[in-house]
Amino acid sequence: MAVHFVFIVAVVQGSFQIMVFAAAVAVAALGAVVGCRRSRLAGHVDPFHPLLFPSIYVAVACLAPPLWLSLSDIDLGYLESSLIAPESPQLMALAVLGFTLGAAIPFARRVALADDAIDPRLLERAGMVIILVPLGFAAHNYLNKAVLTRGIGQDTVTLMDSISVVNVILGLTAVILILVARFQQGKSVLSVSEGSLVAALVALSGLNGQRHSALAILIAVLVFMTRRRGASIRAVLGLSAILIFAYVVVLYRVTVILGPRPVPVTSAFVQDLGSVTFTTGITATLMSGGPYLDGATIFAGLIRQLPGPVANSIFGPPVDTGAFQFRLRSGLTSDSTGYGFSLPAEGVINFGTVGAFIVPFVAGVLIAWIYARFSPLGGRSINVLYAVVASTLPYGFRSDTLGAVKGVLYPGVLLGCAFAGAAAAQRARRRRPPAVRTAPGRYRSETGFADRPGTSGAEVVTCAVSRR
Repeated sequence: MAVHFVFIVAVVQGSFQIMVFAAAVAVAALGAVVGCRRSRLAGHVDPFHPLLFPSIYVAVACLAPPLWLSLSDIDLGYLESSLIAPESPQLMALAVLGFTLGAAIPFARRVALADDAIDPRLLERAGMVIILVPLGFAAHNYLNKAVLTRGIGQDTVTLMDSISVVNVILGLTAVILILVARFQQGKSVLSVSEGSLVAALVALSGLNGQRHSALAILIAVLVFMTRRRGASIRAVLGLSAILIFAYVVVLYRVTVILGPRPVPVTSAFVQDLGSVTFTTGITATLMSGGPYLDGATIFAGLIRQLPGPVANSIFGPPVDTGAFQFRLRSGLTSDSTGYGFSLPAEGVINFGTVGAFIVPFVAGVLIAWIYARFSPLGGRSINVLYAVVASTLPYGFRSDTLGAVKGVLYPGVLLGCAFAGAAAAQRARRRRPPAVRTAPGRYRSETGFADRPGTSGAEVVTCAVSRR
């Protein structure tokens, strides 16, 4: 009798898991259809609508690993089915449901067009100057074989770690400034010189084993490439190229560190995405029955948005953040191994099962709100912030609140400074006294002579020519 009861319970649990999984897949698929319809009403299908790329990525990242574990007996390195909670598939399904429903909220479009408020050429020049900093740092890391030390020192935060983070932020910010400026000028996505610099930065980042920074830049470029007609074709080709690049970097890292060995494509991607399932599943086991942290790690992540050294000097070591709490509670404190964290896991550690839905739901709502203000023709930094959000999503969703927010906040602040500077320069230019024509090809202002735009300025006019 007891055996029959256990068997029935197992069947019911298995059926429930399948139903929850099916519901999550159905909601994600329905969300994609709605995203296509909504973006088409605005002109053309936008592959980066919150219900398309972001929601599809979250669905794949959450559902693929537990589906692999349920259909295959092969564990993927650290991702062992015996380590994670039995309810992990349901938690992943709840995360997909929460994010998709949050991203589906239809906020009203609010875009302030640039018109003549800013000079996009200034943004382009700023981006060209800024990108030289991370490019030089990436070259330095390559010469010092940074790929060999990647992932070492997980329990310590050094000055070089802070500099590395700054350069990742600067690289993404510089590329977005260039992309915005060229779009507003009606030019191609990147010029030859700009494309060469961006390609060099991406290549060096890959050679240093830093996929997340390289992928963020590639996704940002693709966001702007899909602003015009033919977006769907560009998106398919671009995302395929990005996936190939990501796999090549994994293969390169394995070869350099462990020597030549086969790396199956499917298992490589599932293992890479598995950190969401891994951290959420272990967190559910550790926090089973409570007590939960009631938002403590989320609050800690928000108040620690100051630069790391400053925040640590004020609040002490970041042991109160989600990622550190996970390492301390799980005992996975190896200094040479990083497991990351994830937003669903942060929800579970703070609120239990319902947290796996709540935190991704809030993330989806915020992304939908930012998207409603997105336009490459906008005159404010908030109008291009969505490019940062979409670019950093693969890293941000697999991070804690501290990392996810900081990954968007800091580039957003830098973009705001650049837009404010460009607007101030444009206002100063408008306040200059108008030029008065004094000779063919020359203009005179109150302070002297200036070249007519487009002339060589080889001559110097030394006297005014009176009108007849």
